[in-house]
Parts: sequence; structure tokens; C-alpha cells
Amino acid sequence: MGSCSLLHLLPIFFFAVNAFLGTRGNLSPNYYSRKCPQALSISKAGVVAAITNETRAGASLLRLHFHDCFVNGCDALILLDYTANFVGEKTAAPNKNSVGGFEVIDHSKAELEQACPGVVSCADILALTARDSVVYVRTPLACLAYDSYPIASSDKSYEMNSVGDRHSDSLLGADEDELLRAPEETVPEK
Repeated sequence: MGSCSLLHLLPIFFFAVNAFLGTRGNLSPNYYSRKCPQALSISKAGVVAAITNETRAGASLLRLHFHDCFVNGCDALILLDYTANFVGEKTAAPNKNSVGGFEVIDHSKAELEQACPGVVSCADILALTARDSVVYVRTPLACLAYDSYPIASSDKSYEMNSVGDRHSDSLLGADEDELLRAPEETVPEK
């Protein structure tokens, strides 16, 4: 009887020790620092080159990562081509003619395979390029104030204005005239 109760306590003990010490499967920004130290710089270089060549590439890479992760998690299945034996996510209706950036991923994958064969997964390449594209695209704008953007000409029609105090709950049931107010005007409470 004593050994039976000990066997029942053993899994609880291992669970408690594992919970206390943590697991080694945690995500880490330095995951590739020993396995492929140049992985992050290769990914970043590919993203910078792509955005320099085509300014919309940053948004395309973020969208590509979103479409990959949206349905069944970040598994990189969106990168697989349709074949006779496999229906890939790349050609699925929501993705067809909607996502781009595949050539950037292909280039980064080729560079990473040359530097560190079989180390960096396609899912990680998607995540890295999405992260790098957001960082690269937003960096030049980081010093700008949120309420104004510089305009090269004297035409100020493109300046950002505050949108006023328009709450969706107060707009429900409003007349069309009430919806067409100047941005600085507020909708009266009912």
C-alpha cells in the first residue's frame, strides 16, 4: 500500500518540480545565437533590401505572417505550393492575389540554408521577416509626433487632424447630417 501511494505521488512531484524550475521550451530572442549567430542579420538584410526595392514589401511581409498564423497557427504552410497531392494555403481563396512577399522569404531561406543548413525553420523565417519589416518601416517615423506629419508642399490637405469625439454608441441611429460634422466637433449626447 505504501508503494502504491508513492507511485501516485511521483507524477505530482515531477509536475511540481517542472513548474518550479520552468521548462526549457520557452521562446527566446537569442534562440539562434549559438546555432546560427548570423540568422538575425541575414533576415534583417533581406528585409531591408526588399523594402528599399519596393516600399510596400514591409506591409506585405507582415500580412503574409498574419495570413499564415490566422487559421492553424504559425506553421509556414502558406509557403507551400499547390500540387496534385497537396492543397496549400498559398492558393486558398482568402490568400489568392492577396498576400505577397514570398520572394523575400525564398531569398532569406536560401541565404539561411547556405549559412546554417537545416537550422532555421520556415515559420521562424516568416516571424523574423515580419518583425524586421515592422521595425524597419516604423523606425524613420519614430521621431515624428503623432498629431502632425511633415508635408513637402504648401498643400496641407493631407495633414492628420484629430477626429473629434465620435463614439459608435452615440452614432447609432444618428441622422446623416449629424454624421457629417467637422472633425473638431463632437456629437451631442442624447
